[in-house]
Amino acid sequence: MRVDLATGSAEVVIAWHPPPYLLRNGTITALDVPPNVPLGMFEGSQYVECPAQFRPGDRLVLVSDGLVEATDPVGEEYGEKRLQGALLATAALSTAEAVRHIIRTTRDYQHDELRDDATVLCLDWRGSAGG
Repeated sequence: MRVDLATGSAEVVIAWHPPPYLLRNGTITALDVPPNVPLGMFEGSQYVECPAQFRPGDRLVLVSDGLVEATDPVGEEYGEKRLQGALLATAALSTAEAVRHIIRTTRDYQHDELRDDATVLCLDWRGSAGG
């Protein structure tokens, strides 16, 4: 992702991970970014950049597939719907607290250590320094 810090305009690329989630005004949406092949897997791969525009108060959350694919003791995946609920619950939290909440919620669902990577990146956009 490349973000213009003066305008909040961004170019986003997905390399085989779940889409970024945007929390704006109490609503969570997945950014409409088509997935590309994993980064570095095939020589000469082309990646499609998709535009995004951040507004003051927006929260962007990127996660790895290990969170969505976490399973409970009977084998049911955590899934995007549960993840989006956990993301909504972070609206009033700081970014550090939001990351901890998302990881804790996923681990509690699985009742064990996660079997795959569990990466969460949380960005709050407050607007440009000059605006």
